[in-house]
Amino acid sequence: MLIKESEVLMNENKKYYSPALMTAFILMATLMVIQTAFSLPVQAQQIKVMVNGKTLKEAKAIMINGRVLVPSRAVVEALDAKVAWNNQTKTATVKRDKTSLEITVNRQAAYLNDKSITLDVPAKLINNKLYLPLRLVSESLQAKIKWEAKDSLVTIFDNYCPWCIPLS
Repeated sequence: MLIKESEVLMNENKKYYSPALMTAFILMATLMVIQTAFSLPVQAQQIKVMVNGKTLKEAKAIMINGRVLVPSRAVVEALDAKVAWNNQTKTATVKRDKTSLEITVNRQAAYLNDKSITLDVPAKLINNKLYLPLRLVSESLQAKIKWEAKDSLVTIFDNYCPWCIPLS
């Protein structure tokens, strides 16, 4: 039986094409894309936030580079403050009485009463929600923070009382 030259070339080309090899390649490429897309932020456990003993269910906190960021409104309003958003400059302004904190998305500096503060992790826009560094916001409003790593729990204690007169 004679084998034609075209059949030999066709058989040689087939040995380099394997459906299993192609499937493995596609699977690896897909996993790489998924890992890249979801690399910010990755959490093993959900971080819980409590303000003055009340759990904030709407505060879906995240951790980036060891810093907890929270959706701006949930925590700011729980601390009896207001947040304003400037979409043009991507800047949030948190205010309570004479305290004013300005923080811009993806900038390493914030301004507390016009004084510059360097940030470890800047504010982020994630799924069209503004996430602010929790410690920065809370401490700027004179609240105390406690982090419990084993429970992934942030507890904020705020002794703010606008009608109280300081005793000191």
